[in-house]
Amino acid sequence: MKQPIKITVHGGKEAAHLADALHCLNGSQSEGNRQCVVRMFAESEINTEWVDTNPPAPVLVPLGPNRTRNNHKVIVHAIDGPSPGLPVVASMKGDDGHWRSYNWPADGIHPHGQTGSDLVGHLPPAEPESVKPREWWVNIYQHQPEFFDSKEQADEAACKDRKECRHVREVIPGEQDELEAMRRWKKDMLTVENEWDIQAVGKELGLTLGTKIRPAILPKIRGYKELLQRTLEGISPGCRLAEDIRKALNLQP
Repeated sequence: MKQPIKITVHGGKEAAHLADALHCLNGSQSEGNRQCVVRMFAESEINTEWVDTNPPAPVLVPLGPNRTRNNHKVIVHAIDGPSPGLPVVASMKGDDGHWRSYNWPADGIHPHGQTGSDLVGHLPPAEPESVKPREWWVNIYQHQPEFFDSKEQADEAACKDRKECRHVREVIPGEQDELEAMRRWKKDMLTVENEWDIQAVGKELGLTLGTKIRPAILPKIRGYKELLQRTLEGISPGCRLAEDIRKALNLQP
């Protein structure tokens, strides 16, 4: 096997020779051409050095069941077949369900780049890529929701009739438990929402049109409670109205 040449360029003028030199070294060039390249480098003051390399040994395809990168079933029958450069003899199951005979390199990988037909069933599984779930902020309206990439964008684009801004997140593989929990939460929330009429509550509290109802409920209740307490202080303790107010406020007589 040819040994690669290690090239160290000492000046800009040698760069013009580099492409020609590498072209001469590529492929099955003769030893004479190779020595010519070495002399050219020496004349151009390019330091040349023969080095020994020990590339990692390829993982050879074993006999038996395997699979391709695009998930076709394969059975390897022989790993010392007669075809030059393609010693692996195997059968692959096609999309039509029929088995056909094919040949692969010793490591099962196409020499000119990754392909779907590469044999990968004998290789250790690749580390899963870290997937970041996508998320959106959704302006909820009576008819059509609007999606945004940030809360700031959603608030800036919101109309007066927006009911709420809801944060939603994509569920990625491996988060099925979380997805199921979200489904249960949604079901519980829908059950609660069906038990009361928020628009009617807002109307009874005297909220004006366009006011957000949910955050206004508790302040309104506290305001009415304070009003009743002040009213109670200004009337006779024994009258019927005082008793009704005490009962409404859950106060002891």
